[in-house]
Amino acid sequence: MRAFIALGVLSLMLLASPAKAEDTYVFLLKARGNPYWTAMAQGIHDTAKARGIKAIIYNTETDRAAEEQLNTCQTAIQLKPKAIILAAVTPNIAIQCFKKATKAKILVADIDANISIAMAQKKAIPMAFTVGSNNFEIGQEAAKYVTSIAGKPDPKIFVLEGAVGNVPGQMRAEGFRSQLKELLPKATIAGSLSAEWDRLKAMNIVADALQRLPGIEIIYAANDTMALGAAEAVRYANKSHLIKIIGVDGTVDARKAIRDGRLTASVAQLPYLMGKRSVELALESYHKSQTGITETTPMPVLTKEKMEANTDPLLQYVR
Repeated sequence: MRAFIALGVLSLMLLASPAKAEDTYVFLLKARGNPYWTAMAQGIHDTAKARGIKAIIYNTETDRAAEEQLNTCQTAIQLKPKAIILAAVTPNIAIQCFKKATKAKILVADIDANISIAMAQKKAIPMAFTVGSNNFEIGQEAAKYVTSIAGKPDPKIFVLEGAVGNVPGQMRAEGFRSQLKELLPKATIAGSLSAEWDRLKAMNIVADALQRLPGIEIIYAANDTMALGAAEAVRYANKSHLIKIIGVDGTVDARKAIRDGRLTASVAQLPYLMGKRSVELALESYHKSQTGITETTPMPVLTKEKMEANTDPLLQYVR
């Protein structure tokens, strides 16, 4: 696994061997209009422009538009790009898309850690790289932060999971539970339900939980959208001063809510940096015929204090 500290060296290597202006790379992302994917697209756009390549970016309508993404993959293959970099709706979509692209002799890669090198190898797919957050470690980081703010050995916690069957969402919940059991073995997870990444569903679920499960002290949501929904339910119940809420992604709305005191923290994923690195790794992989690279991007925990201090160099990638 590659360490992030290699970024500076790699950037110099790419500057020494710039891509040709006519080189085209296709990036298939998700959820048009979602701040997370918008930030990733901006990272791709800015880096592609700096490197002198053409980056074509497609987004699906939602996070679950499997058929739409597969059709877009077919469209991308017909463009005959140097590479297709995919943030797959599901691992199965990734396998189908990559098999077709590989057959057309197009380099394939994963962004956002939806499919591993090992998974691709089992399907005889020579995937160039995967870059993104480690979703299990995201959950672990959230649990470590919860431990630091719990103030007691046996807090009562409620978990908002992502979409059912979504691998990143599952890993964030599993990582959280695993680390929490190790660090706070007396903690109670009073409930753990899927809110399908949706703000309104999260608000309704938490509103119901606050009625049925008195004494909830901490809410961990697998993304910021659900965390913001939870914050609304907590506010309506007049319990904002009693309940701490931790989200994931570090989106613009979440950062504002943290500054305003509505959210406690968010484990940031740095999608802009993922987009940047996906372009750089695509160039390296194509020009050096490399495959099998795994790179994990950092996951800083954003708090009001950290953002106000503004001393962490990773904050430059928070968009």
